[in-house]
Amino acid sequence: MSGVFRQRVEQQLYKRRRPVLSVVATSPSVTDVNTDEIILDGEAGVTFAYSNYVSTPTDADIIVSGVTAKTAGTSFSAGAGTGSFSVPDVSAYASTTAGAPFTTASHAASVEISVAAETDSLAITYNPAANWAVFEVSSVSNVEGSFSENFTGAVPDTSQVLCPDDINITATGMIQTDRTTNADCQYWDATLETWQQFTIEIELTGFLLLMQNHSRFSGVHNL
Repeated sequence: MSGVFRQRVEQQLYKRRRPVLSVVATSPSVTDVNTDEIILDGEAGVTFAYSNYVSTPTDADIIVSGVTAKTAGTSFSAGAGTGSFSVPDVSAYASTTAGAPFTTASHAASVEISVAAETDSLAITYNPAANWAVFEVSSVSNVEGSFSENFTGAVPDTSQVLCPDDINITATGMIQTDRTTNADCQYWDATLETWQQFTIEIELTGFLLLMQNHSRFSGVHNL
């Protein structure tokens, strides 16, 4: 084997043995929400952490079953990869308001951090505040004793009712309570994707349901 030929063979073998270098792109990632991934209705100062965003994020939203609940007071610390926001206070809504439901059997929640095309989300639990309870309802009949007794239309399945926690709403929408004072509650319509306030007025002979901005609510319900 001539020296020139041997040199060419050795060069070809060397080229084949050289490692192939590849660049693995990193994807945006939401790594933490509130330490335990639990947020509450009306909670202020919810913290979150993120990494691998090329640009500083601009939006932090609560997403439940594809429905967005816009946060307030959102701030981002680009260098640290952290931020914070406040959760909407559904219990305080006085008029019909678009929004997302809480975490229940049919509704899974996440927090989504995004800027332009960069986005990621982390699964969370979205709960009512202390002293409140949320109930998912389906197969609701507009009968006496139901929160929908005087509806003119059907309650969509997987809708929700938010009430003080000394009121119970059964899976089919029946009201159960020993309260002696009125209670403001909220109803989430799974079709309209809105929250609407109504009041359970306690009377000696029953309770009266009044719903603001919703013509389907009115009437006396006997206990």
